[in-house]
Amino acid sequence: MRELCPTLQKIAVVALSFLFFTVTHCLAATVVTLAWDTNTPTPQGYRVFKRKMGEAYDYTDRVYDGTRTTCIINVEEESEYFFVVRAYDGDDESVDSNEVHFVPHANGSEYASVQPDLSGPESTTGVKLTPSLAANTTSGVNGELHHKTHWQVSFNPEFSDLVFELESATNLEDLTIPELILDAETTYYWRARHGYGNGSKSAWADPLSFTTVSAQDSRDTDSDGIVDNQSVSDMSLDLNANGKPDVLENEVLIIRTETGHEPIAIESITDNANIVSFKSISEDSVYDTDNKPSLMTSGILSFKIYLRNGASAARVRIHLNKAAPQNANWYKFDVEQGWYIYEGAEFSADRSSVTLTFQDGGAGDDDGVANGIIVDPSALALGSADTTSHHTTSNSGVQIGAATDSCFISTVSIFPADFNDSHSMLIAVLMIILLAGLNAFARKRNRETKS
Repeated sequence: MRELCPTLQKIAVVALSFLFFTVTHCLAATVVTLAWDTNTPTPQGYRVFKRKMGEAYDYTDRVYDGTRTTCIINVEEESEYFFVVRAYDGDDESVDSNEVHFVPHANGSEYASVQPDLSGPESTTGVKLTPSLAANTTSGVNGELHHKTHWQVSFNPEFSDLVFELESATNLEDLTIPELILDAETTYYWRARHGYGNGSKSAWADPLSFTTVSAQDSRDTDSDGIVDNQSVSDMSLDLNANGKPDVLENEVLIIRTETGHEPIAIESITDNANIVSFKSISEDSVYDTDNKPSLMTSGILSFKIYLRNGASAARVRIHLNKAAPQNANWYKFDVEQGWYIYEGAEFSADRSSVTLTFQDGGAGDDDGVANGIIVDPSALALGSADTTSHHTTSNSGVQIGAATDSCFISTVSIFPADFNDSHSMLIAVLMIILLAGLNAFARKRNRETKS
Protein backbone atom coordinates (compact mmCIF):
# COMPACT_ATOMS: atom_id res chain seq x y z
CA MET A 1 0.00 0.00 0.00
CA ARG A 2 1.19 3.52 -0.69
CA GLU A 3 1.61 6.05 2.11
CA LEU A 4 0.79 9.66 1.43
CA CYS A 5 2.11 12.52 3.53
CA PRO A 6 -0.96 14.63 4.26
CA THR A 7 -0.42 18.19 5.45
CA LEU A 8 -2.65 20.75 7.08
CA GLN A 9 -2.30 24.47 6.72
CA LYS A 10 -1.93 25.09 10.45
CA ILE A 11 -0.58 21.82 11.90
CA ALA A 12 1.99 19.36 10.70
CA VAL A 13 0.69 15.90 9.90
CA VAL A 14 2.86 12.86 9.41
CA ALA A 15 1.88 10.00 7.12
CA LEU A 16 -1.38 8.52 8.34
CA SER A 17 -1.39 4.77 7.80
CA PHE A 18 -3.84 2.03 8.61
CA LEU A 19 -2.06 -0.39 10.90
CA PHE A 20 -4.55 -3.25 10.72
CA PHE A 21 -8.16 -4.21 10.41
CA THR A 22 -10.00 -7.18 11.85
CA VAL A 23 -13.33 -8.71 10.93
CA THR A 24 -16.23 -10.18 12.86
CA HIS A 25 -19.08 -11.95 11.03
CA CYS A 26 -22.65 -11.79 12.36
CA LEU A 27 -25.90 -13.28 11.10
CA ALA A 28 -26.69 -10.50 8.64
CA ALA A 29 -23.74 -8.15 8.72
CA THR A 30 -20.00 -7.90 9.05
CA VAL A 31 -18.20 -5.72 11.58
CA VAL A 32 -14.83 -4.28 10.53
CA THR A 33 -12.43 -2.89 13.13
CA LEU A 34 -10.02 -0.30 11.72
CA ALA A 35 -6.92 1.14 13.39
CA TRP A 36 -4.36 3.72 12.24
CA ASP A 37 -1.20 5.34 13.54
CA THR A 38 -1.26 8.46 15.71
CA ASN A 39 -0.50 11.81 14.13
CA THR A 40 2.17 14.10 15.58
CA PRO A 41 1.31 16.70 16.71
CA THR A 42 -2.07 15.51 17.93
CA PRO A 43 -4.88 16.89 15.72
CA GLN A 44 -8.38 17.74 16.84
CA GLY A 45 -9.58 14.39 15.55
CA TYR A 46 -9.78 11.83 12.78
CA ARG A 47 -12.42 11.09 10.16
CA VAL A 48 -12.88 7.77 8.39
CA PHE A 49 -14.56 7.46 4.99
CA LYS A 50 -15.65 4.39 3.06
CA ARG A 51 -16.67 3.63 -0.49
CA LYS A 52 -17.88 0.60 -2.39
CA MET A 53 -16.19 -0.82 -5.47
CA GLY A 54 -16.72 1.48 -8.46
CA GLU A 55 -17.81 4.45 -6.30
CA ALA A 56 -15.97 7.60 -5.29
CA TYR A 57 -15.54 8.77 -1.69
CA ASP A 58 -18.21 11.14 -0.38
CA TYR A 59 -16.23 13.34 1.98
CA THR A 60 -19.43 14.85 3.39
CA ASP A 61 -20.49 11.44 4.68
CA ARG A 62 -17.97 10.18 7.23
CA VAL A 63 -18.43 6.85 8.98
CA TYR A 64 -16.33 7.86 11.99
CA ASP A 65 -15.44 11.24 13.52
CA GLY A 66 -13.55 11.24 16.80
CA THR A 67 -10.26 11.41 18.65
CA ARG A 68 -9.51 7.69 18.95
CA THR A 69 -7.23 5.93 16.46
CA THR A 70 -9.55 2.98 16.04
CA CYS A 71 -13.18 2.49 15.12
CA ILE A 72 -15.74 -0.24 14.45
CA ILE A 73 -17.88 -0.09 11.30
CA ASN A 74 -20.78 -2.24 10.13
CA VAL A 75 -20.72 -3.17 6.45
CA GLU A 76 -23.07 -5.10 4.19
CA GLU A 77 -22.41 -8.67 3.20
CA GLU A 78 -20.99 -9.46 -0.25
CA SER A 79 -19.88 -5.88 -1.00
CA GLU A 80 -16.31 -4.72 -1.53
CA TYR A 81 -15.23 -1.78 0.61
CA PHE A 82 -12.35 0.69 0.68
CA PHE A 83 -11.41 2.90 3.65
CA VAL A 84 -9.25 6.01 4.17
CA VAL A 85 -8.65 8.18 7.23
CA ARG A 86 -8.00 11.92 7.45
CA ALA A 87 -6.73 14.07 10.33
CA TYR A 88 -8.34 17.46 10.93
CA ASP A 89 -8.01 20.56 13.08
CA GLY A 90 -10.84 23.04 12.83
CA ASP A 91 -11.51 23.75 9.17
CA ASP A 92 -8.19 22.25 8.09
CA GLU A 93 -8.10 18.64 6.93
CA SER A 94 -5.32 16.41 5.62
CA VAL A 95 -5.43 14.45 2.39
CA ASP A 96 -6.20 10.72 2.45
CA SER A 97 -4.13 8.12 4.22
CA ASN A 98 -3.23 4.93 2.42
CA GLU A 99 -6.31 2.96 1.37
CA VAL A 100 -7.29 -0.43 2.76
CA HIS A 101 -9.56 -2.86 0.95
CA PHE A 102 -11.86 -5.52 2.33
CA VAL A 103 -14.44 -7.97 0.93
CA PRO A 104 -16.80 -9.60 3.46
CA HIS A 105 -18.41 -12.93 2.60
CA ALA A 106 -21.85 -14.04 3.72
CA ASN A 107 -20.61 -17.53 4.54
CA GLY A 108 -17.85 -16.16 6.77
CA SER A 109 -14.99 -17.34 4.56
CA GLU A 110 -11.93 -15.16 4.10
CA TYR A 111 -9.69 -14.90 1.08
CA ALA A 112 -8.39 -18.18 -0.21
CA SER A 113 -4.68 -18.68 0.48
CA VAL A 114 -3.98 -18.67 -3.27
CA GLN A 115 -3.66 -15.99 -5.89
CA PRO A 116 -3.59 -16.15 -9.69
CA ASP A 117 -0.37 -15.89 -11.68
CA LEU A 118 -0.64 -13.11 -14.24
CA SER A 119 0.89 -12.83 -17.68
CA GLY A 120 0.48 -9.92 -20.05
CA PRO A 121 2.04 -8.51 -23.19
CA GLU A 122 5.55 -9.78 -23.96
CA SER A 123 6.92 -6.24 -23.74
CA THR A 124 5.84 -3.78 -21.05
CA THR A 125 6.38 -0.77 -23.32
CA GLY A 126 4.87 0.13 -26.66
CA VAL A 127 1.84 -2.03 -25.87
CA LYS A 128 -1.11 -1.85 -28.27
CA LEU A 129 -4.34 -0.26 -27.03
CA THR A 130 -6.23 -3.58 -26.92
CA PRO A 131 -3.79 -5.87 -25.07
CA SER A 132 -4.54 -9.45 -24.04
CA LEU A 133 -4.21 -10.26 -20.34
CA ALA A 134 -4.13 -13.71 -18.71
CA ALA A 135 -4.64 -15.13 -15.22
CA ASN A 136 -4.14 -18.86 -14.68
CA THR A 137 -6.97 -20.91 -13.16
CA THR A 138 -6.71 -21.73 -9.47
CA SER A 139 -8.79 -23.78 -7.03
CA GLY A 140 -10.09 -22.58 -3.69
CA VAL A 141 -8.60 -23.62 -0.37
CA ASN A 142 -10.91 -26.66 -0.25
CA GLY A 143 -10.75 -27.47 -3.94
CA GLU A 144 -13.70 -25.27 -4.97
CA LEU A 145 -14.08 -24.72 -8.70
CA HIS A 146 -12.95 -21.50 -10.34
CA HIS A 147 -16.29 -19.81 -11.02
CA LYS A 148 -15.44 -16.25 -12.14
CA THR A 149 -12.57 -13.81 -12.50
CA HIS A 150 -12.47 -10.20 -11.34
CA TRP A 151 -10.30 -7.98 -13.59
CA GLN A 152 -9.14 -4.44 -12.84
CA VAL A 153 -7.06 -1.90 -14.76
CA SER A 154 -6.02 1.33 -13.06
CA PHE A 155 -3.97 4.48 -13.54
CA ASN A 156 -2.14 3.78 -10.27
CA PRO A 157 -0.80 0.76 -8.37
CA GLU A 158 -3.22 1.38 -5.48
CA PHE A 159 -6.18 0.74 -7.84
CA SER A 160 -7.99 3.79 -6.51
CA ASP A 161 -8.37 5.28 -10.01
CA LEU A 162 -9.87 2.52 -12.16
CA VAL A 163 -10.24 2.76 -15.92
CA PHE A 164 -11.70 -0.72 -16.43
CA GLU A 165 -13.36 -3.34 -14.24
CA LEU A 166 -15.05 -6.62 -15.10
CA GLU A 167 -16.26 -9.54 -13.01
CA SER A 168 -16.70 -12.31 -15.54
CA ALA A 169 -17.87 -15.91 -15.64
CA THR A 170 -16.84 -16.19 -19.29
CA ASN A 171 -13.42 -14.55 -19.36
CA LEU A 172 -11.98 -16.81 -16.69
CA GLU A 173 -8.38 -17.09 -17.83
CA ASP A 174 -7.85 -14.40 -20.46
CA LEU A 175 -9.26 -11.04 -21.43
CA THR A 176 -8.73 -8.61 -24.30
CA ILE A 177 -9.21 -5.01 -23.24
CA PRO A 178 -11.94 -3.45 -25.43
CA GLU A 179 -11.37 -0.61 -27.88
CA LEU A 180 -10.97 2.97 -26.56
CA ILE A 181 -10.58 1.96 -22.91
CA LEU A 182 -6.86 2.78 -22.96
CA ASP A 183 -5.08 5.92 -24.15
CA ALA A 184 -1.75 6.20 -25.94
CA GLU A 185 1.47 6.96 -24.05
CA THR A 186 -0.02 6.00 -20.68
CA THR A 187 1.14 3.60 -17.97
CA TYR A 188 -1.51 1.24 -16.58
CA TYR A 189 -1.56 -1.27 -13.73
CA TRP A 190 -3.69 -4.40 -13.80
CA ARG A 191 -4.56 -7.31 -11.54
CA ALA A 192 -7.06 -10.15 -11.18
CA ARG A 193 -8.49 -12.47 -8.58
CA HIS A 194 -10.64 -15.58 -8.75
CA GLY A 195 -14.06 -16.33 -7.31
CA TYR A 196 -15.21 -19.84 -6.44
CA GLY A 197 -18.50 -21.70 -6.37
CA ASN A 198 -18.94 -21.36 -2.59
CA GLY A 199 -18.64 -17.56 -2.67
CA SER A 200 -15.04 -17.31 -1.47
CA LYS A 201 -12.41 -15.38 -3.40
CA SER A 202 -8.68 -15.63 -3.87
CA ALA A 203 -6.33 -12.86 -2.89
CA TRP A 204 -5.58 -10.31 -5.56
CA ALA A 205 -2.66 -11.28 -7.76
CA ASP A 206 0.45 -9.14 -7.53
CA PRO A 207 -0.21 -6.37 -10.07
CA LEU A 208 1.62 -5.96 -13.36
CA SER A 209 2.03 -2.81 -15.43
CA PHE A 210 2.53 -1.77 -19.03
CA THR A 211 2.87 1.44 -21.04
CA THR A 212 0.89 1.90 -24.25
CA VAL A 213 2.14 2.90 -27.68
CA SER A 214 2.97 6.46 -28.67
CA ALA A 215 0.38 8.62 -30.40
CA GLN A 216 2.37 8.22 -33.63
CA ASP A 217 1.91 4.44 -33.43
CA SER A 218 -1.75 4.56 -32.35
CA ARG A 219 -3.06 5.46 -35.86
CA ASP A 220 -4.22 8.84 -34.49
CA THR A 221 -1.10 10.88 -35.14
CA ASP A 222 -2.77 14.27 -34.61
CA SER A 223 -4.52 13.10 -31.37
CA ASP A 224 -7.89 14.47 -32.51
CA GLY A 225 -9.79 11.36 -31.38
CA ILE A 226 -10.20 9.97 -34.91
CA VAL A 227 -7.84 7.45 -36.50
CA ASP A 228 -6.10 8.95 -39.48
CA ASN A 229 -7.62 6.75 -42.21
CA GLN A 230 -11.17 7.55 -41.00
CA SER A 231 -10.82 11.34 -40.89
CA VAL A 232 -13.22 13.46 -42.93
CA SER A 233 -12.39 16.85 -44.44
CA ASP A 234 -15.43 17.24 -46.72
CA MET A 235 -16.93 20.66 -45.87
CA SER A 236 -20.18 19.80 -47.67
CA LEU A 237 -21.22 17.17 -45.12
CA ASP A 238 -23.90 18.33 -42.68
CA LEU A 239 -25.39 15.12 -41.31
CA ASN A 240 -27.09 16.85 -38.37
CA ALA A 241 -28.75 19.27 -40.83
CA ASN A 242 -28.09 22.46 -38.84
CA GLY A 243 -26.59 24.41 -41.72
CA LYS A 244 -22.99 24.06 -40.52
CA PRO A 245 -20.28 21.74 -41.83
CA ASP A 246 -19.92 18.88 -39.35
CA VAL A 247 -16.11 19.09 -39.43
CA LEU A 248 -16.24 22.62 -37.97
CA GLU A 249 -18.53 21.86 -35.01
CA ASN A 250 -16.90 21.38 -31.60
CA GLU A 251 -19.57 18.98 -30.32
CA VAL A 252 -19.54 16.80 -33.45
CA LEU A 253 -17.08 14.14 -34.58
CA ILE A 254 -17.46 12.73 -38.09
CA ILE A 255 -15.70 9.70 -39.60
CA ARG A 256 -15.78 7.41 -42.61
CA THR A 257 -16.59 3.87 -41.54
CA GLU A 258 -14.13 1.00 -41.76
CA THR A 259 -16.68 -1.01 -43.73
CA GLY A 260 -18.46 0.76 -46.59
CA HIS A 261 -16.57 4.04 -46.09
CA GLU A 262 -19.82 5.82 -45.24
CA PRO A 263 -19.74 9.18 -43.45
CA ILE A 264 -21.31 8.99 -39.99
CA ALA A 265 -21.31 11.59 -37.21
CA ILE A 266 -21.77 11.64 -33.46
CA GLU A 267 -22.95 14.66 -31.48
CA SER A 268 -23.13 15.30 -27.74
CA ILE A 269 -26.56 16.59 -26.71
CA THR A 270 -25.87 16.64 -22.96
CA ASP A 271 -24.23 19.43 -21.01
CA ASN A 272 -20.99 18.38 -19.28
CA ALA A 273 -20.33 15.55 -21.75
CA ASN A 274 -17.45 15.75 -24.22
CA ILE A 275 -16.90 13.14 -26.95
CA VAL A 276 -13.12 12.64 -27.18
CA SER A 277 -12.89 9.62 -29.51
CA PHE A 278 -14.98 8.15 -32.30
CA LYS A 279 -13.94 5.08 -34.24
CA SER A 280 -15.30 2.55 -36.72
CA ILE A 281 -14.27 -1.04 -35.94
CA SER A 282 -14.16 -3.94 -38.35
CA GLU A 283 -16.80 -6.58 -37.74
CA ASP A 284 -14.05 -9.20 -37.73
CA SER A 285 -12.41 -7.57 -34.69
CA VAL A 286 -15.21 -8.87 -32.44
CA TYR A 287 -14.76 -12.62 -32.17
CA ASP A 288 -17.87 -13.24 -30.07
CA THR A 289 -20.77 -14.38 -32.26
CA ASP A 290 -23.29 -14.99 -29.46
CA ASN A 291 -26.59 -13.45 -30.67
CA LYS A 292 -24.65 -11.61 -33.36
CA PRO A 293 -27.02 -9.83 -35.75
CA SER A 294 -26.51 -9.02 -39.44
CA LEU A 295 -24.53 -5.80 -39.27
CA MET A 296 -25.16 -2.87 -41.58
CA THR A 297 -22.44 -1.38 -43.77
CA SER A 298 -21.63 1.15 -41.03
CA GLY A 299 -20.07 -1.70 -39.06
CA ILE A 300 -19.29 -1.40 -35.36
CA LEU A 301 -18.95 2.08 -33.87
CA SER A 302 -17.05 2.84 -30.68
CA PHE A 303 -16.76 6.16 -28.90
CA LYS A 304 -15.43 7.60 -25.66
CA ILE A 305 -17.05 10.34 -23.58
CA TYR A 306 -15.52 12.40 -20.78
CA LEU A 307 -18.04 13.67 -18.22
CA ARG A 308 -17.48 17.06 -16.61
CA ASN A 309 -18.56 18.77 -13.38
CA GLY A 310 -19.66 15.58 -11.63
CA ALA A 311 -22.08 14.46 -14.35
CA SER A 312 -23.08 10.79 -14.15
CA ALA A 313 -24.97 10.28 -17.43
CA ALA A 314 -24.72 11.29 -21.07
CA ARG A 315 -26.82 11.40 -24.21
CA VAL A 316 -25.37 11.39 -27.71
CA ARG A 317 -26.93 11.35 -31.16
CA ILE A 318 -25.61 9.27 -34.04
CA HIS A 319 -26.32 10.88 -37.43
CA LEU A 320 -26.54 8.33 -40.24
CA ASN A 321 -25.70 8.85 -43.90
CA LYS A 322 -29.11 7.43 -44.83
CA ALA A 323 -32.26 6.44 -42.99
CA ALA A 324 -32.14 3.16 -41.09
CA PRO A 325 -34.51 0.43 -42.35
CA GLN A 326 -37.66 -0.12 -40.32
CA ASN A 327 -36.51 -3.57 -39.29
CA ALA A 328 -33.11 -2.35 -38.01
CA ASN A 329 -32.25 -2.07 -34.33
CA TRP A 330 -29.38 -0.56 -32.37
CA TYR A 331 -27.26 -3.33 -30.88
CA LYS A 332 -24.79 -3.15 -28.02
CA PHE A 333 -21.82 -5.41 -27.49
CA ASP A 334 -19.83 -6.12 -24.35
CA VAL A 335 -17.35 -8.84 -23.49
CA GLU A 336 -19.62 -10.43 -20.89
CA GLN A 337 -23.10 -10.32 -22.46
CA GLY A 338 -22.21 -10.52 -26.14
CA TRP A 339 -24.67 -8.85 -28.54
CA TYR A 340 -28.06 -7.52 -27.43
CA ILE A 341 -30.59 -4.89 -28.48
CA TYR A 342 -29.79 -1.73 -26.55
CA GLU A 343 -32.86 -0.38 -24.76
CA GLY A 344 -31.27 3.04 -24.34
CA ALA A 345 -31.58 3.78 -28.08
CA GLU A 346 -34.33 5.89 -29.66
CA PHE A 347 -34.60 6.46 -33.42
CA SER A 348 -35.81 9.76 -34.86
CA ALA A 349 -39.12 9.82 -36.70
CA ASP A 350 -37.38 9.73 -40.09
CA ARG A 351 -34.82 7.18 -38.75
CA SER A 352 -31.90 9.33 -39.94
CA SER A 353 -30.46 9.47 -36.44
CA VAL A 354 -30.52 7.55 -33.18
CA THR A 355 -30.23 9.00 -29.67
CA LEU A 356 -28.34 6.92 -27.10
CA THR A 357 -28.48 7.31 -23.31
CA PHE A 358 -25.71 6.05 -21.03
CA GLN A 359 -25.09 5.84 -17.30
CA ASP A 360 -21.50 6.13 -16.06
CA GLY A 361 -20.49 2.70 -14.78
CA GLY A 362 -23.94 1.36 -15.66
CA ALA A 363 -26.09 0.76 -18.72
CA GLY A 364 -24.08 1.14 -21.90
CA ASP A 365 -20.72 1.92 -20.27
CA ASP A 366 -18.19 -0.68 -21.37
CA ASP A 367 -15.48 0.19 -18.83
CA GLY A 368 -17.65 -1.11 -15.96
CA VAL A 369 -16.80 1.61 -13.46
CA ALA A 370 -18.24 5.01 -12.51
CA ASN A 371 -15.10 7.01 -13.29
CA GLY A 372 -16.32 9.98 -15.30
CA ILE A 373 -15.64 8.13 -18.56
CA ILE A 374 -18.13 6.30 -20.80
CA VAL A 375 -16.99 3.90 -23.52
CA ASP A 376 -19.46 2.28 -25.90
CA PRO A 377 -19.15 -0.19 -28.78
CA SER A 378 -22.43 -0.67 -30.67
CA ALA A 379 -23.90 -0.99 -34.14
CA LEU A 380 -26.91 -0.52 -36.39
CA ALA A 381 -28.01 -3.97 -37.51
CA LEU A 382 -30.78 -6.04 -39.01
CA GLY A 383 -32.31 -9.05 -37.31
CA SER A 384 -33.86 -9.65 -33.91
CA ALA A 385 -31.59 -10.89 -31.15
CA ASP A 386 -32.59 -11.62 -27.58
CA THR A 387 -32.15 -8.60 -25.31
CA THR A 388 -29.83 -10.70 -23.14
CA SER A 389 -27.34 -13.30 -24.24
CA HIS A 390 -26.93 -16.81 -22.91
CA HIS A 391 -23.26 -17.42 -22.26
CA THR A 392 -22.17 -20.68 -20.71
CA THR A 393 -18.72 -21.87 -19.83
CA SER A 394 -17.39 -25.37 -19.45
CA ASN A 395 -14.89 -24.23 -16.84
CA SER A 396 -17.31 -22.87 -14.28
CA GLY A 397 -19.34 -25.99 -13.55
CA VAL A 398 -22.55 -23.97 -13.31
CA GLN A 399 -24.98 -22.37 -15.70
CA ILE A 400 -24.54 -18.63 -15.92
CA GLY A 401 -27.61 -16.96 -14.49
CA ALA A 402 -28.45 -19.87 -12.19
CA ALA A 403 -28.16 -19.49 -8.44
CA THR A 404 -24.69 -20.26 -7.14
CA ASP A 405 -24.96 -19.56 -3.44
CA SER A 406 -27.08 -22.59 -2.50
CA CYS A 407 -28.68 -25.09 -4.87
CA PHE A 408 -30.06 -24.86 -8.35
CA ILE A 409 -32.09 -27.19 -10.53
CA SER A 410 -30.99 -27.67 -14.13
CA THR A 411 -32.75 -31.01 -14.65
CA VAL A 412 -33.49 -32.90 -11.44
CA SER A 413 -30.70 -32.73 -8.89
CA ILE A 414 -30.15 -33.14 -5.17
CA PHE A 415 -26.58 -31.86 -5.32
CA PRO A 416 -25.42 -28.29 -4.70
CA ALA A 417 -24.40 -26.07 -7.60
CA ASP A 418 -20.69 -26.76 -7.04
CA PHE A 419 -21.12 -30.55 -6.94
CA ASN A 420 -18.15 -30.98 -9.24
CA ASP A 421 -15.82 -29.94 -6.39
CA SER A 422 -13.69 -32.84 -5.20
CA HIS A 423 -15.36 -33.34 -1.82
CA SER A 424 -18.88 -33.07 -3.21
CA MET A 425 -18.06 -35.42 -6.08
CA LEU A 426 -16.72 -38.03 -3.63
CA ILE A 427 -19.94 -37.85 -1.64
CA ALA A 428 -21.97 -38.20 -4.85
CA VAL A 429 -20.01 -41.31 -5.90
CA LEU A 430 -20.41 -42.91 -2.46
CA MET A 431 -24.17 -42.25 -2.55
CA ILE A 432 -24.44 -43.88 -5.99
CA ILE A 433 -22.48 -46.94 -4.78
CA LEU A 434 -24.66 -47.18 -1.66
CA LEU A 435 -27.90 -46.94 -3.66
CA ALA A 436 -26.67 -49.54 -6.15
CA GLY A 437 -25.77 -51.88 -3.27
CA LEU A 438 -29.16 -51.44 -1.60
CA ASN A 439 -30.91 -52.09 -4.91
CA ALA A 440 -28.92 -55.31 -5.50
CA PHE A 441 -29.63 -56.47 -1.95
CA ALA A 442 -33.36 -55.83 -2.40
CA ARG A 443 -33.48 -57.83 -5.65
CA LYS A 444 -31.64 -60.74 -4.00
CA ARG A 445 -34.14 -60.80 -1.13
CA ASN A 446 -37.02 -60.77 -3.62
CA ARG A 447 -35.56 -63.79 -5.47
CA GLU A 448 -35.07 -65.68 -2.17
CA THR A 449 -38.67 -64.95 -1.13
CA LYS A 450 -40.08 -66.17 -4.45
CA SER A 451 -38.04 -69.41 -4.30
